[in-house]
Amino acid sequence: MMTPGMPETDPLEAAANALKTGNLIEARRILRGVTDKDPNNLAAWEMTYQASDNDEDRIFSLNCILMLAPDQPMAQRKLAELRAKSLPGTPSIVNAKPAPPVSSRPKGGKKRRSSAAILGSLVGFAVLVCAGLWVAVLYRWGVIPYTLPVDQTRTSVAANHADCQELINRALSASSDLCNRIGSDQACYGNHTITTRLVPGAAQQFTVPGDIIDITQIESISASVLDPALNEWGIAIFKLIGNLPRSLPGETVTLVVFGNTTLDNTGNLETFYFYSGLGQVACDQVPFDGLMVTMPEGTGIHFIVNGSELTLMGNASLKADRNGNMKVSLYSGSGSLVSDGQQQIFTAGESVSVPLGGPNGTDSIGPPSTPQPLTPDDLAVVCSMTGTYCDQTKITPVPSDIAAQWMPTAYPLSRTRTPTPTSSPTTTSTRTLARTLPPTSAATRTALFIPSKTSLPISGEVVVNIIVPAGDGNVVNNNGDTAFEAQAWDTAVGTSNGDGIDHVNFWFTFAGGAIPPLPDAGSPEVLYSVRYCAFGGTSNCKTMNYNYNSEIFKTLSSGIYTMYVRAWGVSGVSNVYTRTFEKP
Repeated sequence: MMTPGMPETDPLEAAANALKTGNLIEARRILRGVTDKDPNNLAAWEMTYQASDNDEDRIFSLNCILMLAPDQPMAQRKLAELRAKSLPGTPSIVNAKPAPPVSSRPKGGKKRRSSAAILGSLVGFAVLVCAGLWVAVLYRWGVIPYTLPVDQTRTSVAANHADCQELINRALSASSDLCNRIGSDQACYGNHTITTRLVPGAAQQFTVPGDIIDITQIESISASVLDPALNEWGIAIFKLIGNLPRSLPGETVTLVVFGNTTLDNTGNLETFYFYSGLGQVACDQVPFDGLMVTMPEGTGIHFIVNGSELTLMGNASLKADRNGNMKVSLYSGSGSLVSDGQQQIFTAGESVSVPLGGPNGTDSIGPPSTPQPLTPDDLAVVCSMTGTYCDQTKITPVPSDIAAQWMPTAYPLSRTRTPTPTSSPTTTSTRTLARTLPPTSAATRTALFIPSKTSLPISGEVVVNIIVPAGDGNVVNNNGDTAFEAQAWDTAVGTSNGDGIDHVNFWFTFAGGAIPPLPDAGSPEVLYSVRYCAFGGTSNCKTMNYNYNSEIFKTLSSGIYTMYVRAWGVSGVSNVYTRTFEKP
């Protein structure tokens, strides 16, 4: 009962809360008022079914549901189950059929006329029984609509199945309790059932809920579909260290694999492939399977997902269908998706997608879509998984220009994947997924692609200077020649090195790809104080062995390398500048 003076709450939400707490009488009372005022409310009829305490009421509710949504699988399945429980000798409402057309009735002969009369009597009796059932149920509920609606409506988020919601709550609660000891760069077996393929010789186990294992020990992980009948819903939880420059030290990002989803890990989960299997969704609360990514405010992470470069500074869900699309839905902050040489920045309340194909059906094969508004399914998933963002009004969009500023960089990486073996010797073994930067010279500096939909502020001049040797395209013969330095200032503040600069990022590529363990776009070397040196240092720039070791330079392959530099100032972000050098 509502307290006088309190603001009125949504009746469906109140009914859903009553269902969750097991107060079926209160739920029926609320829903009776809803269906009395609006007989076309599909959500109310579905919740009425959940609140029913006898088969007669359930049958009536299911018939109302199917008149509104004839193709709804849940109602069809439940109605079929109840058909078997109908009382012997009593025609069920689900079996009632209209009389056949006059033109189709048999003609000629007294016997045929007699049969037709008997058939008509039976049909009439069935109709009377059905009418009686309807009247009885309507009388019991106090709801007697003059007409039953025929138009289809979309199920409200509030129209949840009580049995599904109970399983979801229980699974998430158990996963949280069992995985409270998980550390950074680890995975936890949250809820059954999980199937895992570990790396050869892995010493750790990952077989029962509560097991925790290092991420690097996992090659592949698959979770089971949400199935109330079997009382299972596979959940695996990953904790990853935020790898964007602005992330606070030690801040972690949580990635949850849920439902009928398989994830293939390439090592530390900074690069992975995933997809969801085909199958019927059992619950409206979780209308698709996939990944959920959550993080503290101010933290961010960069992934290579299905060959696309994904940067997130906010909470998001991901779904992928083989040979279909990968979709990223954002609920807070901003994000960037790079595929097929194009970048798309999007903000809270939007989603973007890329087409998938290739030998396994999980490779990004086209550019990102333009941002689209979140769908009810997107909101249903995040609401069930996190208890937040249950409707669009709870989401705060970020202006596109601010969203662009939040992106640390438009990552200039090329990522490769080992292709499925083929008999053709001409099969291309890599796919370039990032922008190709044109060659630079001493007088030319290259800015990364900036989407036309944004107004990313570019301010301050950044001067890039490789101390030894000077110039672009020069030869770096030894470890001592890697004293790379950048000079940077924001012209809105001054012209001296460091004026108005918050930090400078360095990263490197070789033949367009990352060079572990050197800094790359996913985890650049970040300098916060002058001098800005690629490998650290204060009064003088240090060589490669300052932060790494003197042997690393010897392990680098001969060829052309590129160093990228970008600065963050008080009034904006600089372009990205490059220098190339050769290791003989």
